[in-house]
Amino acid sequence: MALLIERDAARSELLERAFRAVAGKAAGWARYSSVNEIAVGALAKATVAFLGDDLLLKDPETTLLQLLEQKPDANVVVLLSTPDPQQARRAIVAGAMDAIPFRPPTLQEDIAIVLEKVAAARLKQRQGLRSHAALASAVAHLKRRNHELEKALARFEVLASTDPLTGLANRWRLQEQAGALFAEAVRHDFDLACLMLDLDSFKQVNDGLGHHRGDELLAVTGRLINAQIRLSDLAARYGGDEFVLLLPHTSSEEAAILAHRLQRAFRQQTEPTLREAGYDCTMSAGVASLRDCDAPTVDALIAAADEALYAAKSRAGACVVVAGANHPPTVHVHHAGL
Repeated sequence: MALLIERDAARSELLERAFRAVAGKAAGWARYSSVNEIAVGALAKATVAFLGDDLLLKDPETTLLQLLEQKPDANVVVLLSTPDPQQARRAIVAGAMDAIPFRPPTLQEDIAIVLEKVAAARLKQRQGLRSHAALASAVAHLKRRNHELEKALARFEVLASTDPLTGLANRWRLQEQAGALFAEAVRHDFDLACLMLDLDSFKQVNDGLGHHRGDELLAVTGRLINAQIRLSDLAARYGGDEFVLLLPHTSSEEAAILAHRLQRAFRQQTEPTLREAGYDCTMSAGVASLRDCDAPTVDALIAAADEALYAAKSRAGACVVVAGANHPPTVHVHHAGL
């Protein structure tokens, strides 16, 4: 469909005939005497709008802006009464797609060229829309892939830092985070307890009943520890059947109480089945705290708890030993059934 905004009836008739000769008799056509007369929505449906230059004599910018406000991407072609390059330049600068002289002998040829330009512009616009859609689709795909990769990376980081059997942190994660916990305790002057755990007679159970029963004991231990610790605590499988817990804002006495709870829970869950098979497995614990041991590093704190654990196992196991430089080592014996 084409629009013509033109006051001169004779020019309008000539232009309509030329347009239909090029575009076909069925092509849509509408004529208006001014921009203000254009029917609502008519410009939106038009592929091209021809504008007589008599409407531009006073202020081409304002007249064209009136059209472009209705349809910013309108293909406006200005009809020049005389071949005036300056007027043509003003019209194009103001927003017109083209400006052609109104010459009846070449009018069909000039309109054919205009319609080819319009068709090319519409094709370019569709291609641009397709390119934009393709780009938007590609961006959306990349965002989805990036989200999937972030989730996969997060899962990988969890797997890489978690002991698969117990669900606790592994040795690598302990080494990564222990230093930060120790530094924070020193900086803010709060106590940090280290609790070391070891399963007594684990090797005999593992060798006698098979590795699957040994793995079950380790998994039970992991679940019990996870159920007892806080979000701020760090619990890790230290190696084999040894476990280490770093407990911020916790004294050695409080850590010993936690050790007793874990011993009782472990005994309650494992003793019946092990006794039926003729085996026994208990838990020993060693405790050290920053304030009691005055450890200079987190490695020294863990070493102090490890020495206390060794002392506990040397006393036939199933007990808790609290180590400290400020008082003699304290032995808390855990008896079966308590």
